[in-house]
Order: sequence, then C-alpha cells, then structure tokens
Amino acid sequence: MMPDIAPAQVQEARALLRWSRDRLAALAEITVASLTKFERSGTLRQPSVLAAIRTTIEEAGVVFADENDEGPCVRLRTVD
Repeated sequence: MMPDIAPAQVQEARALLRWSRDRLAALAEITVASLTKFERSGTLRQPSVLAAIRTTIEEAGVVFADENDEGPCVRLRTVD
C-alpha cells in the first residue's frame, strides 16, 4: 500500500513541475474534478485515484518527503 500524501504536497509538486491541474489529471488519467476535490479537501473515494496521482508525479521526478518538524514536503529527485 502506498503511503498517504497531503493535498499541499500535490500542489507543491505541480508547482515544481509547472503543471496545471488539467495536465496532471490528463497524465494520471483521472478527472480534473477528482484532483481538485483532493487538493481542496484531502478526500477521495477511490484509493486508485490517489495512487495514480502519486505515481504520475513520482515518474516526473518528484520525491514525496516524509513528514518532519516542518510537515510533509516534496523535492525534485537528485540526478547522480
């Protein structure tokens, strides 16, 4: 099972990637309405939608960092 991600992390990831909601939704093959709902409320009825969001963002080079003193965050993957 994939760990949970926070709505703010998805918004931050989109900002890092310079992706609109439309682009992320299209790449993740989900509806813009589902993505918007998650970013606004943190709730989704289908775990597969959250998995699609996370996988799409990770494949684009974003890492979801564990929560620390500052809270959960994202960063771009470092290139070796």
